Amino acid sequence: MNTKAAHKVGASDMTLTAVTKNRNIDKNILLSKWRVLTGTLTFERHIANAFDADDERLQMIYDLVRSLDIVLAPLAVAELNDQRVSHLTELIKRATLYGNLLLSQGAAWSFQWIKGRNAGNRAAFPALVQLTDSNGIELPEMYILAGGEA
Repeated sequence: MNTKAAHKVGASDMTLTAVTKNRNIDKNILLSKWRVLTGTLTFERHIANAFDADDERLQMIYDLVRSLDIVLAPLAVAELNDQRVSHLTELIKRATLYGNLLLSQGAAWSFQWIKGRNAGNRAAFPALVQLTDSNGIELPEMYILAGGEA
């Protein structure tokens, strides 16, 4: 049993729900600290010197580009093949940097597909939603940093 959780809740009020909730809060706080520490320790390698010749992520990026190109090539103009592949590679590199930036934040984030206002009621882009503050404490309500587009 988590004695810290038992102390916070109080012996007379202790329930399984209260202990579980406190454990989740503790996990969120620890995860928040881990993200910030990991982001700090990997900054030089993954952000400051991103995609230099010895970056091991480049091979994974090129593999992903090849896989996506198999699907996208039939839908594109053949004369722009080199430009399309170059743009796709750059897009994936930027997404990688964005992922590393989000990882290094203490807050937890989620992409949520919020239904759009168009006839099909589909979202074209997900909303970026903050779930916890920078200390790992759950927010009382959802905070949408970047809204999804329909």
